[in-house]
Amino acid sequence: MYFKELSLQEKAANNATHQLVVTANDLTQATANTAQSINVAALPVGCIIAGVWARLITSFQNPADAAFNSTTVDVGDTGSATRFLTAQQVNTNGTPISAPAYSPTQGGPYAANQFITVNFNSMAAKSLVNLKVGELHVLFNVIDVKKLSDLQAATPLTK
Repeated sequence: MYFKELSLQEKAANNATHQLVVTANDLTQATANTAQSINVAALPVGCIIAGVWARLITSFQNPADAAFNSTTVDVGDTGSATRFLTAQQVNTNGTPISAPAYSPTQGGPYAANQFITVNFNSMAAKSLVNLKVGELHVLFNVIDVKKLSDLQAATPLTK
């Protein structure tokens, strides 16, 4: 898994500021029928999340088990695991999302430190660690108001 800030050109072209990439290698939950929650990145106090997009690059699956047919993903924050996206199917043997999923739901401004979270949900008698392939990209538009205002020169006082 990696989470990175996008380049200036990528930000301008996509209206997103950060990218998360999660692959099957990141899924380590070995207990059957148990979700895996990933704290992706700390959100600065005062920031706002203005949009979230999820794009399935390669659907998740265990090639040796066609009965493993449901893996859903939720994207949220520490306060609500499903704030931005809920129950997006990413399993090959289910009906995986075929077009990018978008959420215009805003998060913040955050008054206390929180994390972006991604939850992978398993199914009865199946363990996420057994998924061998899969890649999901999640794009975020994170507006850090403090960072923007800190870059401005102080206004001279005239009194």
